[in-house]
Amino acid sequence: VKKKQAEEASSREALDQARLDATRDVWAAYQENLSAASRVASAESLVTSTRENYEAARVAYKEGLAPVAELSDASSQLAFAESDHASAVADYSTSLAALAFAVGSHPVKTAPPAAAQPKRPTF
Repeated sequence: VKKKQAEEASSREALDQARLDATRDVWAAYQENLSAASRVASAESLVTSTRENYEAARVAYKEGLAPVAELSDASSQLAFAESDHASAVADYSTSLAALAFAVGSHPVKTAPPAAAQPKRPTF
């Protein structure tokens, strides 16, 4: 009888620990998802800003008011910003899948918040 009671108590402790672990995993995945969504928003803002800078440099270059180096620099900054945005979107998608896994469901197919595909610059 004592052995059975000890096994039952041990099983309850293991179940309680498993519940705590699952709760911790869900909260960690949720926090990572919030963080990833914030990074997407920041990256989108950076893309917008660098695109505006690029367009200004392109117009200035066409008007003969800026050297080609300025246009090239603006183009490089835009490319880096778009690359960062793509990485942020990938991180968001991964965090969404991790959250779905933590709560025990299938990943939801959804786009990241306000995820607009970056426009390619025109020369």
